[in-house]
Amino acid sequence: MSKATFTTGHSPSIAAVLRTVLLACLAMLSGPELSWADEPARRLSPEAIARYVADLDNDSRAVRAAAESALVTAGPAVLDDLPLAGSHPDPVVRESLDRVIRAIETNEFRSALKPRSVHLTEVHNLHDAVQRIGEVTGNRIALPERPPATDPLMFSAMPITFWEAISTIEKQSQLQYHSGSLEPATANSTIHPSSVSGPFRSELLHCEQRTTTGGERLLNVKIRLTCEPRLRPLFLVAAVDEWSASCELATASPFTPMARREIQSTSTGEIDVAFDFVVPPTNNDQQSWTITGDVDLTLAAQSTSVTFSDLTVKLPLTRRRGQASLSLLEVMSKDTTCSVRLATAFPHL
Repeated sequence: MSKATFTTGHSPSIAAVLRTVLLACLAMLSGPELSWADEPARRLSPEAIARYVADLDNDSRAVRAAAESALVTAGPAVLDDLPLAGSHPDPVVRESLDRVIRAIETNEFRSALKPRSVHLTEVHNLHDAVQRIGEVTGNRIALPERPPATDPLMFSAMPITFWEAISTIEKQSQLQYHSGSLEPATANSTIHPSSVSGPFRSELLHCEQRTTTGGERLLNVKIRLTCEPRLRPLFLVAAVDEWSASCELATASPFTPMARREIQSTSTGEIDVAFDFVVPPTNNDQQSWTITGDVDLTLAAQSTSVTFSDLTVKLPLTRRRGQASLSLLEVMSKDTTCSVRLATAFPHL
């Protein structure tokens, strides 16, 4: 498991190390034993999908396995044409369809967790760089209406990840990334020590010792986790028992043993987590500390667009996306106000 070291500006003697973020997602808890091809998926026609579904009921195990593999390899594009989960009369086919759907959705999620890279060697203008990043990585970044003037940007000759591109821009301009935007840095702005793990950036916001009214010395650490803008974090879970604070001569104990943080993501997509540790009385104030810990992050499913183009027909209108459906039940308009009533349905997989 990789580690990243942060050094706080509050006290040069204190360091924090955050282990790689661990992701918890329902789709990954019980992944089926089906492989995912790295090559681009071959699009299947509805007729081909129907034939593979029929093969799931074949007497030959090899034929059934080949049909499952072909559907999984075809990827998310087949979900709209597969029978709804649980709707097939044959229990064997239902189980096969469940495995196929879970495999496709699990692999789609795993693919989304890979950091997106972009080649910016020939790009030196800020607007061009932001546009290229959005087009290639799917991460849209907002710029201020009148961004401060910058010297020509210089990027690595090799493809770089989204967060490496953001870090390069921050270092070479008077802009700082926050909540999907590059904003002008203020006089009090600070570029926090950070580390990157996949599509996530961890920043050390605060790391220093303080003394309580009872005379105990505490080590307070606060870290911010930010995802690439294309991802939507829902909530983070961090237990102090899965964190540790240690130095060369001693180990600090949690100030609140068994404490558990369940933190909902804000509209900015950033989540802050903090813990206090009790510093042993014999410890030297100038001793460097190492903080290690794990967090579980739950992400929302990827979004998809649904269009109801003809509102003159009789309602309700239903559109299916994969194994979920969205129904337009009612549209009411008055003056400048429009009210829409929708219903969603999800399978119980």
